[in-house]
Formats: sequence, structure tokens, C-alpha cells
Amino acid sequence: MQNTDELYKYKEYALKVINGEIVAGSLVRLCCERYLSWFDNPNYEFRQSKADRPVKFIRVLKHTEGKFNNKPFILQDWQEFLVYGMFGFYHKGTDKRVVRNTYIQISRKCGKTSLASALALYGLIGDEESSADVYFVSPSAAQTNIGFRNATNYAESINKQNMFVCLRNSISTKLNKGRIKMLTSDAKLGDGYNPHFAIIDEYHGLPNNDVPNVLISGMGMRENPMMIYITTAGFNLSSACKEYRDMCVSILQGN
Repeated sequence: MQNTDELYKYKEYALKVINGEIVAGSLVRLCCERYLSWFDNPNYEFRQSKADRPVKFIRVLKHTEGKFNNKPFILQDWQEFLVYGMFGFYHKGTDKRVVRNTYIQISRKCGKTSLASALALYGLIGDEESSADVYFVSPSAAQTNIGFRNATNYAESINKQNMFVCLRNSISTKLNKGRIKMLTSDAKLGDGYNPHFAIIDEYHGLPNNDVPNVLISGMGMRENPMMIYITTAGFNLSSACKEYRDMCVSILQGN
């Protein structure tokens, strides 16, 4: 029997995790329960057009390497679930997004950097922000170059009208005068940063929170900024990433 809930497609992944159709660990189940509870929160409202927008945007991008070369970037179910949660919920009666910080920890070879690069490009031109500055931070120059190459390839896959200018360490656009800037964790940052998005790739490899803290402090003038931490697991149990993960687990456990 067809489900008549108009929001079912946004809930489907979470519901399948909870009822056991999709096998997942306890933290993923808690995350799904928390997500579903927001639909019933009287202070929040779910805006379908805002949730769909990044999914449709990313679908326009094309892969440029390997067996998926020249094929559109189609998000998997779990990736759509993440994006819906990040961009779909608003404080009721306002234009303020509920989510401003996202922590994503996934296994190696699950497309982590590709997703991060696509979100960076969405933050640049898709999120309806004027002069959108996006910062992509990695612990090493090698990792930064991987992310930057992905973002550049995605930009060039839709650059039919010369919307983007891709340089060695930045991507700028004439559409809204925004830019993507690549940084390493040892970058010397001063004042003057005004990020709309900041993406911390391989967060577990950062020696401290100095760069993320500077970027967060610069977001105050943005309407709907987004801080995204995306990482595989690390071995340093006293790192900034481990501390942030512990806080997220505590939130999921209701503490």
C-alpha cells in the first residue's frame, strides 16, 4: 500500500533504520530517532523546497574520474538523509535554519571528500547567499589538494557559461562574487574572515581547533552559516575531533 505521508520520502531512510530494514549501529539509530522527532517539534518546520534544493544541485554535478566519469552525482539514501537534516529544518516563522553545525563520521572509501567538495560548491552558489565565502580545511596539503581537485572538477563540469574561475588554491564565481578557499590546519589566520560555509575534512587529523574556531567566530554576520566536520575515525583519543565526537554522542544519548 502506498504511503500517503507527503513527507515520507524525507523520513524513509530513518524509518527503515529504526524498523530494521536497514542495518545500522546504535548511534545511527539514535541519530535517526532524533531526526524524526524534529518533524513533531512545535518550534521547527520542515521546508521541502529547502531540503530538495541541495540534492537537486548536487545531481547536476558530474564525476570526472573512474568508472563514474561523466555521470551525475546521485546521492545515496544515507547521503540524502544527511542533506535533508542539514538543510530542511527551520525555526518556525523565521528564515533561520536549525542546523548550523554538522558532524559526519564515516568509513574510508565512502565518498567522504566527494560529498564535502559537492557541499562546498553548493555553499558557494546554491545556498542563495550573496558573496558566499566557503573555506575547505584539511590537516595536510595533500588532503587539501584532493578536496580542491574534486571541487574544481565539479565546478568545471557545469562551467558552460564561464561562471567559475578556477585557480591553484581558490574557485571564484561571478554569480555572487563568492569564492572557495582551500586551507591547511597550520594556516595563519587573522581577522577579516566571513565564512558562509566552512568544511573541515579529516577532522581527526587536525592538531587543534585553532582554524575552526577562527572560522566560526567569523560567521556572525551570515544569515544561515554552516560548519561541517567530516572525517573518518582516528587513533588520537585526546584530539579535538574525539572531544567533539564525544559531545555529539552525549547529545544523541539525551545528556
